Amino acid sequence: MKIEEGYTFNLFFYSLGLLAFGLILAFLNIYIGLLVMVIGILLFFDKTGTFIDSSNNRIGRYSSLFGWTTCKWTSIKSYHSAELGFEFINQKMNSRGTSTTVRTKTYALTLQGDKQKKLFHEYSNYEIAKKVLKALNDKFNFQTLDKYHDAQRAAFNRRANRR
Repeated sequence: MKIEEGYTFNLFFYSLGLLAFGLILAFLNIYIGLLVMVIGILLFFDKTGTFIDSSNNRIGRYSSLFGWTTCKWTSIKSYHSAELGFEFINQKMNSRGTSTTVRTKTYALTLQGDKQKKLFHEYSNYEIAKKVLKALNDKFNFQTLDKYHDAQRAAFNRRANRR
């Protein structure tokens, strides 16, 4: 089973670096500079996602660039449950005269066994993380815990009780 996240910025800084290097190199040799810049542009089209291989009992994160796919697999034979946690991070960035607060949310999928616990991946999109959690439950009969959904439900109940 393949769960796509779509285009991501995993290779963003490499791409920017190649674009800048290609631009500088273009002053020396236009053809090599353009070739390096084209490679930099192509790196922007990196897609990522999650593979779930139920026949081999493994789950993996993949990166795909124009059909060429690499995957880092994790065997799940020793795991029996999965937990989807969440983290809100507020970062305050101060500069002269202004301050900006940047808020980020991540959804961490953790695989749990009898004696071990492994962070599989931190997703930036809740819907995709929820799909992976559901697939683990469907394919491997994992016990799943969605802490973000539980926190939303608790907040909704508190809000309803105030009225």
